[in-house]
Amino acid sequence: MKLFVLISVILAGCCRMIAQPPAPGSNVVNNNINKFEGVWHWVNGNDTLILKLKKINKQFGDYTEDVLLGVHKYIKNGLVLDDALNKYDSMVLYYKKSTVLLYQNQDTDTSKVFGSIKDLTKKKTNNLFLQYVNGTPPTIIWHLETAEGTFIDPNFQYGLTMPKDVILTRQ
Repeated sequence: MKLFVLISVILAGCCRMIAQPPAPGSNVVNNNINKFEGVWHWVNGNDTLILKLKKINKQFGDYTEDVLLGVHKYIKNGLVLDDALNKYDSMVLYYKKSTVLLYQNQDTDTSKVFGSIKDLTKKKTNNLFLQYVNGTPPTIIWHLETAEGTFIDPNFQYGLTMPKDVILTRQ
């Protein structure tokens, strides 16, 4: 009986975590993600990570929603491995030029966003999680994970090009 109650509680919690899609024609505004906008840097010796994020109201089928689009540049040991910073201005008009797409469930922790980042070197997409930390200067905690699933590019490579866990500072 205790096992049945435990399973019921777990399933009920999981069902609440599954978000319902917005109603057709709706526009989901999310001002909680404004704090993530801007240019973020991490430097460690000859390694540098630059992340530029902008809030965009993006069309998803029959509704629109505020999301963060962005581009990144990664330098390892002085060599540029990924660089999409030159696509920043054009991604506003054509979102597929972005390398980063981040969301936030508004009923969860407003300091966190999650989504995906394109690994241009390994020709695949990974999961990216950011957590905003208020301070002087503000920082974000970056956590990168390998995405599970099918890879469309036949030349993709396993593993991560960029660092898994770092702290970026707003510039």
